[in-house]
Order: sequence, then structure tokens, then C-alpha cells
Amino acid sequence: MQFPANFEANNFLKTNSYGYLGNSNAINPLNTFPEKKERVFRVIMMGGSSMFGFGVNHESKTIPAYLERLSNSELSKIKSKYDYIQVLNFGHPGAHSSILLMKLSQYLVHLEPDMVISLDGFNDAWYALYEANRVGTNVGIINWAHASYRYFKCLKYDGCSGN
Repeated sequence: MQFPANFEANNFLKTNSYGYLGNSNAINPLNTFPEKKERVFRVIMMGGSSMFGFGVNHESKTIPAYLERLSNSELSKIKSKYDYIQVLNFGHPGAHSSILLMKLSQYLVHLEPDMVISLDGFNDAWYALYEANRVGTNVGIINWAHASYRYFKCLKYDGCSGN
């Protein structure tokens, strides 16, 4: 679940040469990728179409772009070991939490993020409720959020008997 390089998602949004949406930031350390510059705090944002930016008319108006600008404007007001906060937009329309977990564990982890933010919900609910009917199975699609709570409960309370 990754766009190809220079993919035109709609009339307004086009991925860069690495297949993700940039933030239209002119500051050089913030445009450096995939290597991570020193004194840069790297945030990876993941999610579905809302995170990607559908509904806006420029990449500078996405959630990650706003967070990057706001964070860097406030960074000078605090004592920090970082010079910049880089926010990478790895949103993808239709993504749900199980896809995002695979994406993070397979290749985004190699980008050395200092923080990962995931905006999920609607697509998880959609897949859990409707995808089994669409593909014609009587087995429900895993609701990743529900499954993760179950495993947390198993670990915390020492066992999953009866579940």
C-alpha cells in the first residue's frame, strides 16, 4: 500500500520521487529523505485518505504539513536538542490499522522515526462491517483494534482461556 513515484492522486496532489506526499517545505533538512539529518526529530504520520490529504487543494494543507509548520514555529520557544521537526506523510486512501502496522514494520521503521502518529478509525470500522459481505465470505474481517485489545488483556491477565 504505497503510491509509485510521481503519482497524481487527483488534480491537486502528486507524490514525490519516493512515492509519498511532501509538505511543500522549502527548508532543506525537512526535505531530506530517506536519510535522517542530525538534530532532526522525525515524525511519521500514517492513516487513510484524511491523513493523505484528500479534500484539500494543495499538499501544504494536509494534516502532516500543518503539524510540521506549527511544530517548527514553536520549536524555537523551547530548549530542545533538535533544530527541526520533520513530519512525513505516509497516509494512503483506504488504509486501515492492520495495513498500517505492516507498512510500519516492513519499511517505515527503517526511516528511524522518533515518533509515529496513526489516525485510524473509519476504514477499520468499514472493513470490519462491510468487507466480508463484499468478498462473499461468512468469516468476518479482523477488526485490528478489537484484536489488539484482546491480546493486551491476555498478556495483562496472564492467559486467554475461554476467549
